[in-house]
Amino acid sequence: MFRMKVESLQCRSHAYNSRFLSVSGTYICACLCSTCTGADASFMCFGQYALLPDGLVPYSFQVAGHTNSTRSGAALLHRPGIPIIYKSLCLDGRGQREAAFYREVYDSEAPETLRLLRNFVPQYIGVFHCLHFRELYLGLSDLFASLRRPNICDFKLGTVSYGPNATQPKITHEESKYIWRRTLGFLLCGMQIHDSTQDTVFQPDKNFCRSIAPHEVLDKVILPFLGPDPDRLRYLSHSYVQIITNLLDWFEDQGSSYILFCCTSLLLGHDAVDSPLDPSATAKLVDFSHWIEVKEASVPNSPSAIRHDLFTGFAHGLRTLRGFLVEAVVVKSMD
Repeated sequence: MFRMKVESLQCRSHAYNSRFLSVSGTYICACLCSTCTGADASFMCFGQYALLPDGLVPYSFQVAGHTNSTRSGAALLHRPGIPIIYKSLCLDGRGQREAAFYREVYDSEAPETLRLLRNFVPQYIGVFHCLHFRELYLGLSDLFASLRRPNICDFKLGTVSYGPNATQPKITHEESKYIWRRTLGFLLCGMQIHDSTQDTVFQPDKNFCRSIAPHEVLDKVILPFLGPDPDRLRYLSHSYVQIITNLLDWFEDQGSSYILFCCTSLLLGHDAVDSPLDPSATAKLVDFSHWIEVKEASVPNSPSAIRHDLFTGFAHGLRTLRGFLVEAVVVKSMD
């Protein structure tokens, strides 16, 4: 059982006492100011959100991101049999920004550009709060609910992973994560590959993903992801290429004049064991805690190079990934 009580302690951001929630001896700041959370006080009013459903368990198909970032022990939750996942939201400006993204895209009065974007993102269910902890969760459609043994790849798109106001230490730190990011336009954040012949699952760690050189992407990532059967590979490649092409067309024709994606991933997935003649392929954008409105990226004080990278890096990553998927068909046909 968790022991919960409210105590008066000094908030590190203030000279006066603030309310702290004590959960089994761990103190969590309950101050709702923007200094403590980085978010507006309105975002932190938990009573406005629906209660998180009972019977939730950790989501088993997470391949990237923070895997243990909540006091419940899981960053993604779901109820078996229900095609909804609940993603934990950071209680700061990042969580507020991601929730705001989905609210804007799915607003009944959203502009046409955002209404078209709905084709490329999960369905928004709402924001939920946890009864026992000060945690908020984002309810989204489960992209892989119908898959039995999903093969999944998470590609974080863009040639840069920082915004126009990033400090030099932030820039240096981000660019050190993957030295080929500008070349490829993406970083593989995680993958899950089922081997039906040996009944095993390959799920590499972060070090593996960040060590893949451009000339290794096809053999180490794309071909294993699509699978050994040439007919299924050809069908899946065509399906993914079509989705990426549609997304790229949307971004270049309309999206880039309204919104820029920073640290957003393209999540690809299909069933490793479904029908060889009609395998289902899913590709959706996820992770929007750093999305940027074009007017924000165009502020006079921001470096022009970063603004340029934000405009072009996302599209470059999509083109590069599409090229690998096309190349996979050519290579397989030569076997």
